[in-house]
Amino acid sequence: MQSLAQPIHEKQRGMLPHLKAMRHVAESLDTSEHVEVVQNLRDVSDFIRLQLSPYLSARREIMYPVVDRIERANLATALLKRDHEEILRLTRQLDRMIAEMSWEPLMTSRTTHDVRQVVLALSSTISQHLAKEEDLVIPLLESRLSESEIGSMSRDLVVTAEHHH
Repeated sequence: MQSLAQPIHEKQRGMLPHLKAMRHVAESLDTSEHVEVVQNLRDVSDFIRLQLSPYLSARREIMYPVVDRIERANLATALLKRDHEEILRLTRQLDRMIAEMSWEPLMTSRTTHDVRQVVLALSSTISQHLAKEEDLVIPLLESRLSESEIGSMSRDLVVTAEHHH
């Protein structure tokens, strides 16, 4: 039987180094050069915009309506969509901070604290969201969909993610 979990797990496993790098960026704000900090933060923003956002958009468009139909409710996906909104809000906040830092040659302790909090919140929210999908959504879909539906969903997820990229 075709698995929906395998390609999703592989995609999420590919995101783990980025999440680890995000935590490292947050932890090294005090010891890194300003130019390096700004570049590392841009890398975090680029990862979210170019890799994570298309992934999340595809799941929201393809998987979540099916979950809502199966469960005859939208509570579970409402919580997942709330994660998406929080990731977007934090990313916009990070982008504003990056823009401000690009003009300021030195980071204050307050700026360092604020940036660290945003990056750690992003890392945590993303990690928890991915775990929810893998631990709750995927098993539900695999237990309730036919093999052909799973295959179709897998293909649709790839095409939709590429479209959003």
